[in-house]
Amino acid sequence: MSGNRAYRDSWKKPQELKAILFDLDGTLCEVHSRKGILENICRKMNIPAISRDEYLRAYGKVIQKGVIDSRYEIFKTILEKRGIFNPSLIKNVSEEYSKQVLNLNYLKNGAVELLNSLMGKFKLGLITNGPARVQKEKINKLDIQKYFDIILISGEIGVAKPNPEIFKLALKNLKVHPENAIFVGDSYEYDIVGAKRIGMKTVLISDSNTDKFFPNKEVTLDYHVSSLGDLKKIIFD
Repeated sequence: MSGNRAYRDSWKKPQELKAILFDLDGTLCEVHSRKGILENICRKMNIPAISRDEYLRAYGKVIQKGVIDSRYEIFKTILEKRGIFNPSLIKNVSEEYSKQVLNLNYLKNGAVELLNSLMGKFKLGLITNGPARVQKEKINKLDIQKYFDIILISGEIGVAKPNPEIFKLALKNLKVHPENAIFVGDSYEYDIVGAKRIGMKTVLISDSNTDKFFPNKEVTLDYHVSSLGDLKKIIFD
C-alpha cells in the first residue's frame, strides 16, 4: 500500500457504521483472462480482433442507456462499427463470450471469509453494472446472494453507476443514511464517484498506486486497500 499514506491518515470510519455495500466484478470476483477470451472468440467466429479496451468502451456506453438483459447490444455496437450487420453472428458472439466469462469467473481470495465475518453484523448490499441475466447467472454461480440484504443490477433497474440514484435506491431499501455506510469497489469512475456524491465513505480495492487512477479529480478517495483481507482489518479496527 505504498504511495497511499495520505488516504490512510485521512480515513475516518463512520462513527455508527450500519451498512457496507460492494461492487461485484473486480471487487469480489475476477475472470481468468478476459483478453484471452476475446481473442479466442474472434478467431473462432472469424471476426476482426476486439481489444479489451474496445470492449470496455462499448460496455460503458451501453450500460448507461437503461435496461439491458444480455451482452448483445455491447457486441452490436462494436461489430457494426466494423461494418458487420449480422444479428445471428452478433448473438452467437455475445452468447459465447458470456458462456466463457461465466465458466472462468471465480471469487477473489478472502471474499467468502470477509462476507461471513460481516453478515449479521452489518447490512450488506451489492450494486453491479451489467446486463441483468448475465449478472444474475454470475451471482448464482458464485453462490453469494445469501450474504446480501439488497442486490441491484443496473441492467435490471435501468440506472447504472456512477449515477447517484442507484446508490440512493440501495440505501433506501436498507433504511440506512449515507453517512452510516461504506461503498467498496475497484473503479474510481464507477464506484467511488457516485457513492461519494451522496455522502458515503468509499474504499478502493487495487494493488496499484492510486495516483494513476485520478490525478486532480474532483472527488477525494477515503481509503485504498490492496486486498479484501486489508478491508476486513480496517472495518474491524
